Amino acid sequence: MRMKVLFVVPRAQFNYKAPWTPLGTISIATFIKQHGHTVRLTDQSFDKKSVKEHLDDFAPDAVCVSVISVRVAKDAHRLSLLCKERGIPVIWGGFFSADYYKELLLAGMTDYITMGEGEFNTLHLLEALENGTPVRDVRGIAYLENGEPMLTEAQPLADLRDLPVLDFSLCDTENYIHPYLFCKRMMYVYASKGCPGNCAFCSNPTYHCHKYRVRPIDYVIREIKYLYTQYHIDGVYFSDECWYVRREMMQEFCRRLREEKIDIYWGCELRFGICSEEDYRMLYDSGCRWIMFGTESGDPEMLKTIRKHITVDQIRREVNICHDTGIVSILSFIIGYPDERPEQLQNTIDLINGIPSGVNVCNIFTPVPNSEMYDALVRSKQYAPKFDLMHNKLVLIGEHSGYRCNTIPLRDLRVIRSCFMWKGFTKKSVNRESKKFEIAANAIKETFASLTRHGIKGFFRGVWIAAKEFVPIFWYSHFYPAIRKKYRMNRTDQKEYL
Repeated sequence: MRMKVLFVVPRAQFNYKAPWTPLGTISIATFIKQHGHTVRLTDQSFDKKSVKEHLDDFAPDAVCVSVISVRVAKDAHRLSLLCKERGIPVIWGGFFSADYYKELLLAGMTDYITMGEGEFNTLHLLEALENGTPVRDVRGIAYLENGEPMLTEAQPLADLRDLPVLDFSLCDTENYIHPYLFCKRMMYVYASKGCPGNCAFCSNPTYHCHKYRVRPIDYVIREIKYLYTQYHIDGVYFSDECWYVRREMMQEFCRRLREEKIDIYWGCELRFGICSEEDYRMLYDSGCRWIMFGTESGDPEMLKTIRKHITVDQIRREVNICHDTGIVSILSFIIGYPDERPEQLQNTIDLINGIPSGVNVCNIFTPVPNSEMYDALVRSKQYAPKFDLMHNKLVLIGEHSGYRCNTIPLRDLRVIRSCFMWKGFTKKSVNRESKKFEIAANAIKETFASLTRHGIKGFFRGVWIAAKEFVPIFWYSHFYPAIRKKYRMNRTDQKEYL
């Protein structure tokens, strides 16, 4: 007898933007369904039916909860208690769950946690629960045994040919379609997992075991074609940490788009040093209109310290190629690294001001669990992670960790970050094809849609959250002229499309 399994994407706390597309949860649910189990998926950010109502009318044998961020932990805990009252086993999965599996199990948040990719270990755990066999024999899970957290042997990374083409009928796909650059109806998809990089600040080398894997292009095209014909999307954004790294795969993807007559704009995330000028023109001709690059610093010494394996000259060259080709370059930067010197920070600011990037995303460094820098800071006692989820005081990992740079005042970092965010928000155009103030218009539409999603109470709560995000950015970017002058923030040599 097969099991009935309820998959839940909890509602995020603190969030005023459109919720993420739960591609991982959809993939696991599709995989479990293909193996004969009956599945249902609910995203509590949109679903008017509560988890309690789903438990009543679906009567699941197990509940799988996606907990990829502390933002959803409070709601995940609440629904876990509902399941425990009914004796239904609860399985948590996601980055956050894996990073804090000991604390979560000891706090009684969940019965089981899947570590890493969730398709095979979730399937095998469900089979063990169904057949009454020992869960200790299931690879890639954490659980309590005699009150102690236990971690089983790691589940090997899957061959992506063995994972499914996503069944978007399991969710209300319309909820995840929203405007983006050049698109009115953009949807996220994925083509690969992992990243060939080995950056010191990133947990990817640990999570993906230094492996980069690619899905069959036919799987990707089938999903895009389905979304194009059934939901009339006009754009896709590849959520991969690093899109195709081989030229022949790029060519094959572009060729298949033309063959299938899929007329869309699209974008992805790439590393510098992968594409030639000819490659960028090929991508543009196939509909690519934006690429996000993990730039992270404009200082040569810091780029070596964090092991980006790129040069400042390389950054300048490829951003200029994208600019001339018509592709919007979205550059992510990190400021306030451990022991970053003011002159190194200034090099980053000068680089941002001197290249024709379309959008610059600037974040203050926060230690990411299972990264090399995180481990080094914990060992040296420069950083002490906080965990008090029961009292709702857990810091936002990757957002507001409480870590402070040793050499640069936090106020300076906030002013710099806010200035670049404000410049991006108010930018008149990002390339020759963009509409005027497109970034601001899309951000306002997205925020308004999110604010009106949960009725009057949710609207006023959302307004308060949005204000808490917006007001500090405006304040720091406008009311610290001395800091702006100190870091030459008022200077810009960037080319601007008119």
